[in-house]
Amino acid sequence: MQIVLEPGASARLADAGNFRAFHVLVAGPRCDAAALRAMAGAAGTIEEIDGAPYLWVTRTWLDAQGPGGADWAQGMAGMIAFAQPRGWVRPDGAVRAHVEWADGGAPRT
Repeated sequence: MQIVLEPGASARLADAGNFRAFHVLVAGPRCDAAALRAMAGAAGTIEEIDGAPYLWVTRTWLDAQGPGGADWAQGMAGMIAFAQPRGWVRPDGAVRAHVEWADGGAPRT
């Protein structure tokens, strides 16, 4: 599952049925955390951890963007169960996603 961020567009969910590859894909030039925050919008909040950006994706946004249905609910429950003991789920339900760039580059700090 990818949260796709690109300049000038709203965040969108891609590959929604893949619960084993949860991450952010930036489909634009490398940028700093401020630019990522602007692109993320309602999807969640950017936090830098050990110098790397992560997006805390809200469950409300994920559920609104996903296809819904029993399979979606079961897949999300499994993903959350995997992520929670690793510290990748906040008490408010937001799920942490690492950030990758489409060009394979590192973030600009």
